[in-house]
Amino acid sequence: GFTGTNTIATALVGTSSLLAGSLASTNNNGSSITYLTSSNNSYAGGTTISGATLIVTNGGTLGTNTGTTTLTNHATLDLGTTTQVQRLMAMSGCLISNGNISNTGVLFTAGTNTVSANIVGASSVVSTGGTNTLAGTNTYTGGTAITNSTLIVTANSSLGASTNTLSMNNATLNSSGGTNTQGNITINNATMTNGTVKANSLNISGGTNTITANLQNSATGSLSITNTAGSTTLLGNNT
Repeated sequence: GFTGTNTIATALVGTSSLLAGSLASTNNNGSSITYLTSSNNSYAGGTTISGATLIVTNGGTLGTNTGTTTLTNHATLDLGTTTQVQRLMAMSGCLISNGNISNTGVLFTAGTNTVSANIVGASSVVSTGGTNTLAGTNTYTGGTAITNSTLIVTANSSLGASTNTLSMNNATLNSSGGTNTQGNITINNATMTNGTVKANSLNISGGTNTITANLQNSATGSLSITNTAGSTTLLGNNT
């Protein structure tokens, strides 16, 4: 892997892979920074950023659109002004900033993660562990799933398109005082707190659920609530 400050201007192609930092790294202390600048990258072996910073600039790309980018050990991926398409971006205690993530599965697995890049296109967000924050201007249409973890949506961010589906299982959604509008929401043993949630339907399938967020009708119709199992407490200013 790369350590120190490096620039990769040559196109990476074929089955090549990119490792920024070291798999043995446990902390990103700013000592390893790599700039990826070629717009002709088509490498298919994936990108791993471990305890380091990777900056994509001058139209650079993360290889083929079907590749996987993995961030671990407090890594940072700075997309600059670029739009990146991957099959999957997986994060464990890391940061993705600037630019756009398009038509990509964003996966949070553990630790504390933040995505301040904009998540757009047919992208989806899946949170399976940790405490994770969405802070970009998001318009993604692939829906959101939160399991065994917490998802924080900053007041100026969102859960993507207002027609999206949201599923929560042993999960917490914190809207940070903002408003999140979704099409259909399904919860099981979930907490929804802070701010306002608008939807067409809320399906409660089990567990103990607490909703202190305000529940409101969506722009396209009245909110319907179906409780098939479990117990739910509503504590918000619901309209």
